[in-house]
Amino acid sequence: MKRGEGRIYRYSGKRVWMLDYYAVIGGKFVRLRESAETEDEGLARRRLREKVARARVARTTGETVETPAHRRLTVTEALDDYLRDLRLRETKGAAGEEYRLGEESPLRLALGHVHVAALTREVLVRYAEDRRAKEKANATINRDLQGLRAALRLAQRAGRLMRLPAFPEKLRERVRTDFFTEEEVGRLCAVAPWWFAEMVRFAYATGWRRGELLALRWAWIDADEIRLPDSKNDEGRVIPIAGELVDLVARLRARRTVERADGSVALAERVFHAEGEPITKKRYTLALNAARKAARLEGRRFHDLRRCGARRLIAAGVSQAVAMKITGHKTPSMFRRYQIIETADVARALEQVAGHRERETGGKLKALPPRS
Repeated sequence: MKRGEGRIYRYSGKRVWMLDYYAVIGGKFVRLRESAETEDEGLARRRLREKVARARVARTTGETVETPAHRRLTVTEALDDYLRDLRLRETKGAAGEEYRLGEESPLRLALGHVHVAALTREVLVRYAEDRRAKEKANATINRDLQGLRAALRLAQRAGRLMRLPAFPEKLRERVRTDFFTEEEVGRLCAVAPWWFAEMVRFAYATGWRRGELLALRWAWIDADEIRLPDSKNDEGRVIPIAGELVDLVARLRARRTVERADGSVALAERVFHAEGEPITKKRYTLALNAARKAARLEGRRFHDLRRCGARRLIAAGVSQAVAMKITGHKTPSMFRRYQIIETADVARALEQVAGHRERETGGKLKALPPRS
């Protein structure tokens, strides 16, 4: 067989034709063998000519030739490489991606066996429909598909994938507008463990994230300020111990000393702790669910307190720039999503307009004439 021509052949006792041809890969001639996926000799020869022609063009242009190895790549292999890359780079959110794309994840169970070459928009749409049928939120489905797209992009950059499949459009997500009233915060704190109650009060005052509070260490707190070295958006921040934080931090300091079962005394490293030990995800989840149920606030999330913090700062007259420094929002557009306006706020605004108009008219309000 000449390198520039290729050939077709069949294995003994088999009816499907095979293709045998050369292509330049990595600067070297490589012999490729793959199925023509047909029993028709004429069709097999046409497919061989197409493969040889593409290999010849790729040799001239320097493009990559698609090989059987590209087509053998499965979704599971792509996801494994992606998660390994996240761990290697110690990327923020790697734990979340492990949960979303790991061995027991719905995405892997549904699509892990599929070859990426066979992954079409229709396949991904069916996956999204199946997840929605199980009452999963659009945001959850979007995160699944975003993780898969990131994994396939990495595979493409690594040369394991020729082209990305078409993905469905992003599903519309419901922007949460829930927040806690001060009375609800009091109810929640009254039935929660001390560390969870203080986390709630801290988040209600500052809008800090759950993960930031669970990671907070006493080494980052001195007499008059709290330093957060890092955060979700890769930026640390510093806030003074003032206002509501004065009494809160004082209570937390009093809880730092822990007496062990053997009578020894130790200082907790974490600000929020359980008998000196860091709060595990399981302990946190159990405390959250129990407190919400006891306070009759089952539909609320801890992250709703972040929304409360942002809203309270603005309502108190704090400028947006300063409020963002406290809450840790990186962009004004994201911060504005947290400024929830209650119906009561609108009612007060209308009353202010009416009062202003009454003062202008000397206490005599006149109805505006109807439009003709």
